[in-house]
Amino acid sequence: MINNPINKKIYRKNHNNSYYDLFNNFLMELIKNCEKCEIMNPLKHLFNYFLNKSSTFNFYKDNYELLINKKDEDSVKIEELTNEVNNLKITNSFYNKEIKNLKEVNTDYKNQIESLSKLCQKQENDFFNELESQKTTMIHAIDVLSENSANINNNIEQFNMSCLKNLTQSKEEIIDKLDMNTSKAISITENTKESLLDQINNNENTVDELINNASESISFLFNENTNKLIKHNSSNMQDITTIKENIEKNNEYLLKYLDNYLNLDKIDIFNNISNELSNNNFTNLDAYQEIIRMKLFDETYYKKEYNYNSDIDPLLHYIYKGYKENMNPSPTFDNDYYKNSNECIEKSDLNPLVYFVSRGFKEGNILFNPNVMDIKHVNKYELDEEISNFKSSGINIRKRKPKLIVSLTSYPERVYDIHYCLYSILNQDLKPDEVILWLAEEEFPNHELDIPKQVLKLKDNGLTIKYCENIKSYKKSIPTLEEYPEEILVTADDDVYYPPDWLMRLYEEHLRYPKCIIGLRSRQMQLNDNYEFIDYNKWKLANEEKKESYLNFMTGSGGVLYPPHCFYKDVLKKEIFLDISESGDDLWFWAMAVMNRTKYKVPSKRYNRLIYINPARERLLINESTLWSSNMNENKNNSQIKSIIEKYPEIIDIIKEEEFN
Repeated sequence: MINNPINKKIYRKNHNNSYYDLFNNFLMELIKNCEKCEIMNPLKHLFNYFLNKSSTFNFYKDNYELLINKKDEDSVKIEELTNEVNNLKITNSFYNKEIKNLKEVNTDYKNQIESLSKLCQKQENDFFNELESQKTTMIHAIDVLSENSANINNNIEQFNMSCLKNLTQSKEEIIDKLDMNTSKAISITENTKESLLDQINNNENTVDELINNASESISFLFNENTNKLIKHNSSNMQDITTIKENIEKNNEYLLKYLDNYLNLDKIDIFNNISNELSNNNFTNLDAYQEIIRMKLFDETYYKKEYNYNSDIDPLLHYIYKGYKENMNPSPTFDNDYYKNSNECIEKSDLNPLVYFVSRGFKEGNILFNPNVMDIKHVNKYELDEEISNFKSSGINIRKRKPKLIVSLTSYPERVYDIHYCLYSILNQDLKPDEVILWLAEEEFPNHELDIPKQVLKLKDNGLTIKYCENIKSYKKSIPTLEEYPEEILVTADDDVYYPPDWLMRLYEEHLRYPKCIIGLRSRQMQLNDNYEFIDYNKWKLANEEKKESYLNFMTGSGGVLYPPHCFYKDVLKKEIFLDISESGDDLWFWAMAVMNRTKYKVPSKRYNRLIYINPARERLLINESTLWSSNMNENKNNSQIKSIIEKYPEIIDIIKEEEFN
């Protein structure tokens, strides 16, 4: 069919089409030719037949086109793969070169390693040889030291035995001499006494004889004999007085001899100390150091009051001897009163002052004279056991909005017992969201290395420890206000033990008065007719619930709750508050609250008596500084109030507005 001219024409025209198209075109041409030749009908039948088969041709057509497209795609992919293969060949060639270079380098390294290994082996052998040599030398030195130590111990033992022997001999000699001198003195005294009695008897006999012999002429010779008798008796009385004076001089000489050559108190004290050391009992000696540190012994008073002039250390004498003779260590410490204040003290059989510094101080037993006020305190021995078993979290897991944050501070002299305060805060019925202890960088430069382990242990219970600049008592509040301006701040003091419902009382009152500052312990500020504040010490403690007022002055020891944004804008300005109220943080915050027109509220459930951790320190019974004692004794509060009013005179106007409204 292709040789047919028509077919050739069709083929040339459609050589790029599919077989179906080619055949279809051929039929169309054939029909046209047949119509011309009048042979149409047979061909129409043939054409219809092919049309019926068109679906099959269409299928083949579609598949063919797909194959052609796939072939084109495969050609592109093959080309891409070819390019990749070429690139890989190039890369492979590069890596082969690199591998070859690395092999060469590796060979060099192997050679160097072998060389170093040999060198290390040699050095190791030399080191072990040197070590073995030093070991031998050290063993020899240890043997020598052991021998020397044994010799030293023997010498010490011999010296101790010699000292003990000499001491025993000296003691025996002294006792013998004392016995001899005492016997001698007694003998002298007895002989003198017998001689005196004989002389008195002789004088009496003489008088009796004179009276008997002159009885008949007594009236006649009365005046003369009376004068003689008076003179004679006067002479005898002078003799008796002289003998008495001689006896007193002998006794004084004997006492002086005993003081100079036989100091029994010193020997007794020495024996007591020796016995305590041999039994590893250091209670009295530790107390000796603590009494000196706390300045509880008044040496001048002791010497003057008891005419003490011995060469024995007065404090040692008091600890071992003086208290048994009813001698007090100072005018403020009464031994008997302290012993009777608690049966544990009397049962301990310790010197009362020794008991005070070794146990009573920690127990809170501080009633050592009638003028000491009995204040609430903790027993640290009981709390130590509670804290050791404290495992629970002391803060909220799900935080409030705003957060309830308890913030406080301390310093090195007080941080040793702050864990009692922290435990009380972490053991509240109402848990805070955070408890932050702020410490000054300059006071704790090594951070946790400078903090007692009892405090660090409470981090497991939720305590957070942070560091800031040293702004004194302001550390408990200013850094927290700076870092958490949108949260509720509760401040606490490090010297108070807070009961379990402390935080709940503050927070419940805050919910009733959300715009007020809440405090559980306050004073009623007072002004005179000229609107000048009277003496701080005359402000009375609030004993009943007070309505909201600017004149409710909260003392920080009871705990104070500050709501967000309750202060005037100057509250964080260190250059101002450190200048005009350096140690009066409570006064500064009061002023900033009044300037912001924020009032203070005293709840019905308040604290009139605080529970002190260290009552002796806080009540000024020992010589340790506290902020309270500094402000009260030096009258700083009054001067700081004056400076604050001079800086912010508007405060008086705001107080007047409240009074007239």
